[in-house]
Amino acid sequence: MVRYSLIIFSWIIIALALSCSVIAEEKQTETKPLLLVHNMRSRIESDYVIVEGMVENIGDIPLKSIACIVMLFDAREELVTSSEALTKFNPILPKQKSPFRVMVKYNWDAKTYSIDFQRLFGPTIPWKSKSGFSAKTLFIIGK
Repeated sequence: MVRYSLIIFSWIIIALALSCSVIAEEKQTETKPLLLVHNMRSRIESDYVIVEGMVENIGDIPLKSIACIVMLFDAREELVTSSEALTKFNPILPKQKSPFRVMVKYNWDAKTYSIDFQRLFGPTIPWKSKSGFSAKTLFIIGK
């Protein structure tokens, strides 16, 4: 009797573990934007490309340790270099806006850039802009 109880208990634990991993995967693959980018711009200053703007948490929960990643690409759209920096506010509360500023060492081969957001040492965060841009958009440096 005890043996059957242990077997049933083991099956329940396995089933719970599997259902938890499925839920966690569903949350990670969620594509609903959590951030809205406002007023982004770039410029070349000394030996750096500076990308700055404002990002708003349009989700329902605070977002902690959010990094903005800027990637520079050459004319063939191959990655030249990248850099990242945390947003000014931590956490970014729902409906709150936070400035961001990333400085990337300029390379003369770089013609365009893209940005993305991620939790520090974590997955990227889906975002959109008021103008309809997304993480796949390449922007001309200095525009």
